Amino acid sequence: MFFGKPMTPESDLLLACARRFVAGGEAGEVLRAFCRGFDWEVLLAMAERHGMTALLNHELDDVCPEQIPAELRARFGRQARSNLIHTAVLARVLDLLDRNGIPAVPLKGPALAVLAYGDLTLRSFSDLDLLIPRNDVARAMELLAGMWFRLESGLHWTCASACLRSKEGELSFRRAGDGVRLDLHWRLLPDYFASSLDGERVWEHLGAMRLAGRDVPALSTEDLLLFLCAHGSKHRWECLGWLCDVALLLQRGEIDWPLLIALARDQHIERIVLLGLRLACDLLGSPLPDAVRQAIDRDGMVTKLVDEVLATIFLPRAEASPVKDGLLNLRMLERASDKLRFLRGLLITPTEAEWRRLLLPPALFFLYYPYRLARLARSLFAQAKWQPS
Repeated sequence: MFFGKPMTPESDLLLACARRFVAGGEAGEVLRAFCRGFDWEVLLAMAERHGMTALLNHELDDVCPEQIPAELRARFGRQARSNLIHTAVLARVLDLLDRNGIPAVPLKGPALAVLAYGDLTLRSFSDLDLLIPRNDVARAMELLAGMWFRLESGLHWTCASACLRSKEGELSFRRAGDGVRLDLHWRLLPDYFASSLDGERVWEHLGAMRLAGRDVPALSTEDLLLFLCAHGSKHRWECLGWLCDVALLLQRGEIDWPLLIALARDQHIERIVLLGLRLACDLLGSPLPDAVRQAIDRDGMVTKLVDEVLATIFLPRAEASPVKDGLLNLRMLERASDKLRFLRGLLITPTEAEWRRLLLPPALFFLYYPYRLARLARSLFAQAKWQPS
């Protein structure tokens, strides 16, 4: 097996279902994993954490429908209804922004469910993500307020430009009544990461897709893969569902591979992209062209990173180590300047927690930086285990 520790029966079954859904094939692997025995409660919790409830229900319904518990079917039903509600709200938001001349690209969520899975109900998601131009953020906030969306992100002072100070390059909203969450992005990734993927090129190479009975903008397949690989790597690929997203896009066979690698190299995230591709290949059987395999072989760090991810992907989140996660992110980055920028963002750049505590006026914004360092140092000191000499 690939992993640094033995697989549990639950993770073995979940992975077998993912492989069959992505790569097709006979039901034998899923059936063998199912018959070895497992704990349904543990399996359902693991499937939910990895965004795999719908896919697990789909595969087991095909292999052994009579043995699926009512709870799995109920969870799938709730997820499917939630997906449809989110999609209906997304359609209304896109129409509203379009009428007001604000370009908006749906990310992940319903758009990825249609593009990669071909079915709105087969990908688990709990919120909506929209990419809009930076200059339109303030206007979009006003329009969303008219649709009963309430801003949940904290702002450090009251003015239209305050939102653009967000460390992650996004704002979170929740809609009254149905509870739909929406994250409004003006960058695909935070600016402290190797590449925020927010250049004009992304907007100039948009495609289109059918979603909720209308044509909507979509990232090109290559840009979408760059985004998904960078997002997954930033979060240590802790969710198997994210790898399913990548693997299913690879299965479509509509990728300009030389362009993909050239874009990754130009954005200084080639290692990050190669890591995501290698994981999709090793875990889920996605095909990779020889040129990509050769690029992976040339960067020995990719193999080491793959081993680290595989050793932790099925660990509970409670066992994750922020320090180890940060070190893993640093090894993913290729240039010293990118490592320093990441460390600056991780350690020094203030977050909403600092804003909410101090509520400083704009002229004193610089004080958030030392306050952030002080809070971080205090937190690390409190977590450290004192050992008597």
